[in-house]
Amino acid sequence: MSMLAALLLDADYVVVDPAYPAARRQLILRDSRPRALVEPNGIQTLDAARTVDDPAYVVYTSGSTGRPKRVLVPMTALEAFCRNVAYDIKPSDRVLQFAALGFDASVEEIFVTLTRGATLVLRDDDMISRPDMFLQRCGELGIAVLDLPTAYWNELAVAVHTGAAAVPAQLRLTIIGGEPAQPEAVRRWQRAPMVDFSTLTAQQRPPSSPPLQT
Repeated sequence: MSMLAALLLDADYVVVDPAYPAARRQLILRDSRPRALVEPNGIQTLDAARTVDDPAYVVYTSGSTGRPKRVLVPMTALEAFCRNVAYDIKPSDRVLQFAALGFDASVEEIFVTLTRGATLVLRDDDMISRPDMFLQRCGELGIAVLDLPTAYWNELAVAVHTGAAAVPAQLRLTIIGGEPAQPEAVRRWQRAPMVDFSTLTAQQRPPSSPPLQT
């Protein structure tokens, strides 16, 4: 809700995941110089000036190649993405927010869902600890759309193929991204019970990779 409030106020929000190490959190706060800090116990007003023109939000890279880098995403880019993304998400859908807020995939899950009038469902860490538990909880929560890292989806495909887990009846669309999908994993998913037609959607693929066959 804090993210939505910031955008409604024509402000930008900075993602600071509480799970980040303290040093990373402090680096982000020093570098981004926010005017307010939203914490579990309230809002702290800070003395900082805006240094960029009308961004929607600020996110930081992983820092795997050195110091985490700030990425400013303008409101126009966020609006265009939500307007043009190809997923057929409907107001009646319940969409799981899988990604942590520090990953850009969370922006897709949150804002594409809300701009379509669909319901965003939050998860806890226990839910993703085992593939069978994950799919069972998705069924209990009435999840219709999943947006998953390919590596995690590969684990689900194996569990479904071996009978250790079952695809929920109401799940109609699975979106994967982050790395190429293995053809065998795709075939396993397509052959799973409750999968009448494969609506597995890959967010991006290298130009040299062959398209997924359905």
